[in-house]
Amino acid sequence: MTKHTQYFKHLFFAITVILFLAGCSSNSDNENVPEWVLFPTQDNQQYMYGVGVGMELEEAKQHALKEIASKFSVSVNSDTLHKQSLHNGQVDQLFSQNINTQVKDIEFTHVEQKKAERVNQQYFVQVAISRAEFIKDKKSKLTTITNSIDSTLQNISSKSKIEQLYAYNKIQTNVAEAEPLLYLIAVADNGFDLTPYTRLFQQYSLAEKQLLASTHFYIQATKKLSPIADQLNDLIQTHGFQVSSKRKADAIIKLQGKVKNSQAFSAYSTRINFSFLVTSKKGTVYSKKSYLLNGSSVTNYQRAYESAVSKFLTVVEKRSDVYQLLGFDD
Repeated sequence: MTKHTQYFKHLFFAITVILFLAGCSSNSDNENVPEWVLFPTQDNQQYMYGVGVGMELEEAKQHALKEIASKFSVSVNSDTLHKQSLHNGQVDQLFSQNINTQVKDIEFTHVEQKKAERVNQQYFVQVAISRAEFIKDKKSKLTTITNSIDSTLQNISSKSKIEQLYAYNKIQTNVAEAEPLLYLIAVADNGFDLTPYTRLFQQYSLAEKQLLASTHFYIQATKKLSPIADQLNDLIQTHGFQVSSKRKADAIIKLQGKVKNSQAFSAYSTRINFSFLVTSKKGTVYSKKSYLLNGSSVTNYQRAYESAVSKFLTVVEKRSDVYQLLGFDD
């Protein structure tokens, strides 16, 4: 453990004790606080300890567990993130936020209540978690995730560029779940080497970027569906996809469907029943998804049509949403 890490840990405990005693002084005399609270047991190779206080026993336990979680957060911030990241050695802000958010939400198993006392209507509790059990639990979850990734990427080189692109995007969710586990294990187990994992994850990210740059889509639609096609064209390019001519395309996105207009009194209504069909130039179907859109206007059918499609594509916020929109997840 580096001096940098030790400094932050000592600072964290000092602040915790000061705030804790300040809270105690308003409710009870400091001399009534158990000695094991004022001088908490130090972590060792077997256990990590936390002390909590609350009006109820369970509340005190939860505060004690939060103290242990905070120790992980301090270690991750001050040491582990600076050792290794998935972004060419640079600690990306969003990446750090993702790690820290999930670190704060650690689920602890095999929690042992070591001590508990009630003083002046408050409960003081000391809990401990086994390092070995914690590491075992997190490694088991990591294995489940990496097995899922391996299954998705099985025989990946024999698949089309479109299928490869979708597969590498799909596993990014798995990678995002695995990253915090790596750092939690590394904090709890000084002998754990996370480098092989981070390098592999970096290769996955690079593979997706390369496929995004080299895979081309051609959008084909009837005249009545061309406004939707135009929106789709802008949308997928915004999320990094390449749109090209049919000759250069690796896949064709076909928009097929019907538009039906009707009028009731002074209201104009438009009903659009269509589907996205993603195929190879030879006709191999990669995905298909159907939609039904409805719009109305008191002006004319054109405004009714615009009303129907206006909010359709606004639900897409990230690249994985594009695949879902086109039916790859169905």
